Amino acid sequence: MNGSAHHGPFGQKDFEILRGMSSLRNELPERTWETRSQVVAAERGREFAFVVGGSWVRWGFTFTPVDGGTQVTESWEFLPDGITRFHNRFGSDAPAQIADRTLAGRDGIPRTLAALKRSAESAPSSA
Repeated sequence: MNGSAHHGPFGQKDFEILRGMSSLRNELPERTWETRSQVVAAERGREFAFVVGGSWVRWGFTFTPVDGGTQVTESWEFLPDGITRFHNRFGSDAPAQIADRTLAGRDGIPRTLAALKRSAESAPSSA
């Protein structure tokens, strides 16, 4: 799923801080959970990605210059360890749980890209 946004200034120090592990709190109407994530790619102006749970799910953003701004592409994928974890945790219900989480992850991409676009476009110009 693709979206476009202008990206604001983001310095090397910011990427160095992000490379560490972070705990994130996630909330949906029906449940709340916390995850640990680690930044696995942070190339200024090219890519930003993190892995949840050490090796369960990978979220990523790539940045491509286009006329008038930057094309931002967000990706989301279950990794093999994440699939195994769901089978161990949910047994025969694992395929349905995986499908639900995949749908939720992918459904959130347009909202994330829209929020990123709003944030980037409201940032002070670095010119």
